[in-house]
Amino acid sequence: VDCVKLAFETVLQRSPDLVLSGINHGDNASISVHYSGTMGVAFEGCMKGVPSIGLSLADVRPDADFELLCPYVHSLVTLVLQKGLPHGICLNVNFPSGVSLRGMRVCRMGWGRWVSEWKWAEHPAEKQAYWLTGRFDNLEAEADDTDMAALAQGYVTVVPIRLDLTDYSFMSVLKKELEGTA
Repeated sequence: VDCVKLAFETVLQRSPDLVLSGINHGDNASISVHYSGTMGVAFEGCMKGVPSIGLSLADVRPDADFELLCPYVHSLVTLVLQKGLPHGICLNVNFPSGVSLRGMRVCRMGWGRWVSEWKWAEHPAEKQAYWLTGRFDNLEAEADDTDMAALAQGYVTVVPIRLDLTDYSFMSVLKKELEGTA
């Protein structure tokens, strides 16, 4: 995120046409979008009013093959450059691991949580350390309209992400309950 801020404020002579972040090793599907540095860059570009896309490959191997992703990235970039994105919206794109991609699916973000996130280990400097680890628990395993489901089926997932996280319907409920009570 800092590199995008620096680029916008000190390096670039004009606003870019597009901000691309990634392609990183490991997916940023479901709630992982909230922890993602890749998506943080896309969020920052979006906050600056520039169409932005975060790209991730669900393969953490150092020798992961990114070549198969090129046509999909080209299609997405071409579309966004031609059509733009609505204000406050960026794209979270995840590629499944494997050699046969079945196409693209526009879907919603899945719901889940990370569990068993910490592992104690001896630090190389002979100090105690905790390493961030864990596994993802998909809380909507039966749903077929999520990014997690589409990735599991071999599809490239495209999730439009809104920066404004306000829940407007619940805000109305809270207003009725809270305003004028104090």
